Amino acid sequence: QPNGATQGAERISNSHLLIDPEGRIAGRYDKAHMFDVQVPGDGGGNPGGGRSFLESRYTKPGDSLAPVIDTPVGRVGLAICYDMRFAELAIGMRERGAQIITYPSAFTAHWSALLRARAIETQCWLVAAAQAGSHNPRRHSYGHACIIDPWGKVCAELDDKSDGLALCQINLKYLEQVRAGMPVMQQRRLDLYPSVSGQLHLLPIPDSAEFAFGPHRLPASEQVFCLTSLSFAAVNLRPIRPHHTLVCPRRSVAMLSELTPLERADLFGLAELVAFRLRQLAGTESCSFSLQDGPLAGQSVPHVHIHVLPRLPGDFQPNDSVYTALEAEPKPERPNRSAEEMAKETAQFRALFYHQDTNNTTGRVVE
Repeated sequence: QPNGATQGAERISNSHLLIDPEGRIAGRYDKAHMFDVQVPGDGGGNPGGGRSFLESRYTKPGDSLAPVIDTPVGRVGLAICYDMRFAELAIGMRERGAQIITYPSAFTAHWSALLRARAIETQCWLVAAAQAGSHNPRRHSYGHACIIDPWGKVCAELDDKSDGLALCQINLKYLEQVRAGMPVMQQRRLDLYPSVSGQLHLLPIPDSAEFAFGPHRLPASEQVFCLTSLSFAAVNLRPIRPHHTLVCPRRSVAMLSELTPLERADLFGLAELVAFRLRQLAGTESCSFSLQDGPLAGQSVPHVHIHVLPRLPGDFQPNDSVYTALEAEPKPERPNRSAEEMAKETAQFRALFYHQDTNNTTGRVVE
C-alpha cells in the first residue's frame, strides 16, 4: 500500500474523463501522483494553520502515462491537479504529440507559476479548470481557472470569488510558430538523459556523414537507414538473407558491458523498432536477433552490434543453423555487395522510418 494507505481498504480512482460530442468516453486518465504532503499555511498560500493531506489513504494511483487524445481542437493530453508539479509527465505528453494539456484541479500554492512553466517547457496550450473557495472550515482551494498559451501568456483567467467560464481561442498555428522558433524538443540531449515517454527519437541522417563500425567507416548514403542520438541501423555488406541488417551504438566499443545504461537501452530499443518495420516489409511475424559479445562469440568486427533478421518459413534448416551462418567467415557465395546495391536498399529502408523533405536532409518518425 503506497504512502501509508490503509491495508486492505478499498480505494477510489481520481479520474479525468474526456467525453466526445456523442457522449462517449474518448479518453480516461487516472491520477498518478498522490497528494501526500504537509501544506504550510491554510493551503491557499497564507501563513499559519498548516494542514496534512494523505490522498493515498482513499485514492489508488494510476499506473500508466497520461494519454493523448485526438479531438477537433487538437491533440489533448490529460492530467490532474497535483500532476502539474511533475514536469516529466507534461514533457512525456508533448513527446507523444500533445498540443493541449488539461489540468482540472483543486489546487493550493504555486498555481500560476507551475502552469506557466509547464506551458513554456512543453510549448503547449494549457487549459486548467479549478475549484475555488472553501470546501470546509479547514480547506480552501485557490481557484483562478485559466488558459495559457505556448509562450506562457495567461490568455484567460477567473478569480476565486465566483463561478464562471474562462474562454479563449486555441490557435494551433501560433503553437507551431512557437515550436519552430525555439525547437527545444529537437535540441534535447537524449544522449545524456532518457526520453520521458520511452519513445525513440529518430534524427535526420546527413548523407555526407560516415559512421564508425570498428575500424571501418560506413557511408551514410550507402548503408545507414535509421539514426538516433546513440545508435544507428545499417544495411549489411554481406547479408545472409534479405532484410538482414545491423544495429550498432554510435560509440565504438567492443563489449556490451562498455556501454552506458542509456546506450544499451537505446541500442535495444532501436533494434526492436527495426525488427518491427522489417517484419512488416518481409510479411512475417518472426525475427532472429544475435548479439556477438566478444570474438569467441563470433564477433568479427570489434564493435558491439545486433544482427536483425526477419525469418521466413524454411529459410534455415535446422532452424538454429541461422547462428552458424551468422558466425561463418565470408564465402564465395556471399561476396561483398556493391555500393549502388546497398544504397538502393538503404533508401528503401529509410522510407519505412522517415518522411523526407525535398532537400533530403531532415526527417521525422512515421507515426
